[in-house]
Amino acid sequence: KYIGIYNIKYISGEDMGIYDALNKGFKMAKGKIFAWLDSDNYYKLDITQKIVSILERQEDIDIIYGNVIIVKENTPHKDFITKSSLNFNDALLHNTSSIPVQPGVFFKRNVFERVNGFNIKYRIAGDYDFWLKALKNNPNMYYLNSVFGFYRVENNALSQSLKGIRNGFKEMYKIGKENNQTFHGTFILVKKYLLGYISTYIKNLKKNYVK
Repeated sequence: KYIGIYNIKYISGEDMGIYDALNKGFKMAKGKIFAWLDSDNYYKLDITQKIVSILERQEDIDIIYGNVIIVKENTPHKDFITKSSLNFNDALLHNTSSIPVQPGVFFKRNVFERVNGFNIKYRIAGDYDFWLKALKNNPNMYYLNSVFGFYRVENNALSQSLKGIRNGFKEMYKIGKENNQTFHGTFILVKKYLLGYISTYIKNLKKNYVK
């Protein structure tokens, strides 16, 4: 319904998952500044104007990132304050807690082109793989201590199911191994996913018990 109202292109068709779709979209894009927004997330109203203004004044910035607000059941739940200093080694050590969170990041076209986009063999952790490759190139990062957008937590999301957690761990472990992740980083990864699996399993048991 927005065709003709805004300057957008819309395509619909079969793909090989979200990261394949993202690659298609970014390769069609003609602008200098890239970002993607998952369908259940949304931006703060004035953030795009603010980002463009900063990047026009400081053209050497490759990636600009900030904070998000976690939303549960359509209600703002808590602030997620992104670390003010992100780098490849820290991301490899602390996994997804040390990469820019979507929708709290914008980046230049050259960041996408340098890493050749997303690896479509990953179905869940492709964004982690993407940011690891991007951070490994030592981009010029800029942290803006401001809320960029709202991240909605959905209980029925693929990554929140028991199967999704198992598959997510497998992909994260493989990505870590490909990047020579240390024992400490692997230990944190195993601990995080194990606790998440146990928590989700208990929630499912309670739901089935109530039914």
